[in-house]
Amino acid sequence: MVQELSSDLQTEFPGVRGFSVQNLWYMRQLYLEYHGDTKLQSLIGEISWTKNLVVMARCKDRSEREFYSRMTRKFGWSCKVLIHQIENQSYEKMLLGQTNFDQALTPKLQAQAKLAVKDEYTFDFLELGDEHSELLGGDGMSEARSCENSSIRARLSA
Repeated sequence: MVQELSSDLQTEFPGVRGFSVQNLWYMRQLYLEYHGDTKLQSLIGEISWTKNLVVMARCKDRSEREFYSRMTRKFGWSCKVLIHQIENQSYEKMLLGQTNFDQALTPKLQAQAKLAVKDEYTFDFLELGDEHSELLGGDGMSEARSCENSSIRARLSA
């Protein structure tokens, strides 16, 4: 039946792509996922079909889908960037970054608390090798050694 519908649509609209059997199944899935959610319906209309498929396939939670759809629209993410953000768990990191520090702590303690829970930077998209790692020694002491060597060089050159 879907095969026949696909053929009929392709015959009716020659030169228009997107009526493959697989796409018709995706259209059905998209409808089933979003048909009662007016907020997400308008949002998915603002990003491309391919990006909607990525969000639908990789994000099962409604809030997570909304987050990635909004960020894709706001920042103009390409499909590759969207996939990277999902794999990097940007939604989960955003949730973890929400705190009540501003309401519960003094300004001095706010800064300390924010530093204590600050997320690390992710530069994996640069595809740098181990020679650029902060932990070259593997024991977590290379940064200390680097600082120590810098101060020794400064004393020698003075």
